[in-house]
Amino acid sequence: MAETIVFVGDVHGNHDRLVAEVCAWSRAARRPVDLIVSVGDFQALRDEHDMRCTTCPEKHMHLGDFPAYYRGKKQFPADVLFVGGNHEAYNWLEEMPAGGPVGPQCRYLGRAAVVERLGLRIGGLSGIYSATAFSSGRAWVDYDDPRVIENRRRKKQSTYYERAEVEQLASSGPVDVLVTHEWPEGLASLADPGTISGRPGAGSSVLRDLVERLKPRWLFCGHMHWSFQGLIRWPDGESTAFACLGHILNQSSSRIAVLRHDGDHDWQLEVP
Repeated sequence: MAETIVFVGDVHGNHDRLVAEVCAWSRAARRPVDLIVSVGDFQALRDEHDMRCTTCPEKHMHLGDFPAYYRGKKQFPADVLFVGGNHEAYNWLEEMPAGGPVGPQCRYLGRAAVVERLGLRIGGLSGIYSATAFSSGRAWVDYDDPRVIENRRRKKQSTYYERAEVEQLASSGPVDVLVTHEWPEGLASLADPGTISGRPGAGSSVLRDLVERLKPRWLFCGHMHWSFQGLIRWPDGESTAFACLGHILNQSSSRIAVLRHDGDHDWQLEVP
């Protein structure tokens, strides 16, 4: 039996483009897609209030395409899972820290969670690193206060992960796939010289340690809007294949990655 998972880079509300990219790959490969997984900055915005609650700079704020999918007027070509990035409607997502449905076919994975899909254990961590939030916890954000909604710095508190969430994921048992928004520290050093110039120190040391503890077979992340892929080799001989994915609108970068298998054959990673 053929099964396919498509991982997508930062969507930023461009869900019609996400659908177009996935469907174009599906037609070219002549195989259906069973699951879509987003690496964050998915922006499941229901209305203008959700939009105002994001941390997007004013010039980049737009409602996007999600309302039509939320109301069932449009459909995704497969079920969607997503982790939270640093530009999400956390006023809504914070109501379901353990994850939950945000519309037909679409599910938020939560702050830190492991789910099983198509026989694979998929772990996800939402948010980005802040030293203060990681050690002391996130400050509460009152999204009912209009002054807070206009305060980008205050809203950013919702975008950070905490130590307890990382530990929860690390102690959840082995995972086949790990999905994070932010890059783990050290990935940039594995890229070909010049391909991601100016970003040698990109990433989080906390996520680097998490990846080393879990040693997933595959790692997918976004955030930087640059794409490249490679292999992390561990001292014990194991390895983790990774794909950093670009912005869904960036035609010069890899916007999707695919895990696929046929019958008794093992899963294989492809980055079109």
